[in-house]
Amino acid sequence: MTKLDELQTQYLDLNNNLNHLQKAFDDMQTAQHADAVMSVEYDPEIIKRIIEQTPFTEFLRAQGCIKPTTKVKVGYKEKVNHTTSNWMLEEDDIAKATPSDFRKKYATMSILHYPVSIGDIAQKAGDFDLFADEMNDGYIDLANSLDKTLLEGKGDNKDFKGVFNSINTNTIDLGGDLLTKGDLTSAFQGIIDEGGYPTGIVCTSEIADQINDIYFPGTSKALEYELTAGYNVTGIVTTAGNRIPVIVDRHVDNSKGEKLAIIDSSSIKVKELLPPSVIPWAKTRLSNDQSIIQVITAYMDAEYKNAQITGVGKDTKRPDLTRTGDVSITVLGTDAKPVKGAKLQFKDDNNKTFKTGVTNANGKAEASQIPYGNYHLSWDTLPSGVTEITLADYEVKANRADIQLIVQK
Repeated sequence: MTKLDELQTQYLDLNNNLNHLQKAFDDMQTAQHADAVMSVEYDPEIIKRIIEQTPFTEFLRAQGCIKPTTKVKVGYKEKVNHTTSNWMLEEDDIAKATPSDFRKKYATMSILHYPVSIGDIAQKAGDFDLFADEMNDGYIDLANSLDKTLLEGKGDNKDFKGVFNSINTNTIDLGGDLLTKGDLTSAFQGIIDEGGYPTGIVCTSEIADQINDIYFPGTSKALEYELTAGYNVTGIVTTAGNRIPVIVDRHVDNSKGEKLAIIDSSSIKVKELLPPSVIPWAKTRLSNDQSIIQVITAYMDAEYKNAQITGVGKDTKRPDLTRTGDVSITVLGTDAKPVKGAKLQFKDDNNKTFKTGVTNANGKAEASQIPYGNYHLSWDTLPSGVTEITLADYEVKANRADIQLIVQK
């Protein structure tokens, strides 16, 4: 087969896949399938956890970057260069415009899928809703997968390019040096010179600490920025004079060094064909089988309006708090029933309370983004009729840890 034939075959295969996906989506909109596909209504506790774990996605949502669409293939024009304004004298010749260079591009939808399967017997025998619990885990996992891809997506045949793999015009490599205000000023100015407007920084916690040291040294009180209702982060003022958020997101990959991206949110487009939705499967066995599906894509139509700084060295004088984990605690009675309303505390080596959590109706309490280290888990309050047990020290040393506690009832 010639290369031309291979390209033609690939093009036909892609079109067929797009047509199948478009037809599937169109079918879901008909009355026949409308009841089968259910959009997700999140519990307030789940919303809080999603915001905490996926702050960059929430930033884009607050900036109006995430919009619905009905097409599986989104066409757009990527602007490569542009005319800039300039001062002139009355007697000067009128300068000719530099023709803007556009590239026609397409963004194809990507599908996020989280399967859920709970046996009917296990569901009926349980003292709490196993299926609802698994679905909640699915919603959170889906949100985390999207957030990670928005930041670090490779743009292969399954996902789309994230911001760090899209920015290539305004880049600074510090080669292991610590971040300085001059580095940030240069990056801000690079964006402004290209006609952009910085609206946010997304980075690792190490970078955020260095930014705090630069802008708020010593006992200086840091500025705040409301990322979304009830969720505040540190804010700084750019050379453009606006206050922007410093977003610490655990999905920023620092395996090859600390880094940050400065974002002009007007250049980021997120198109959602299908928001997180539940699709039930035909029953073929004694289990409840459903899928949580999200169909979405994202792209930058003017990457030069953004900047990234890579190769930032670590401040070795500061304790390493860059790696964090999530802890899920389940409290059960000796009768195997969940204990609601038990309040627990995570205390560090200095006996300082670092995190608290209260168990819900399923006996679960969650603690997010705890830096790796040793902690003492202690009771704050217990519901009446429950006998306190002595708790051990726990080491947070993984992305997620699950702890089960049994108390006397």
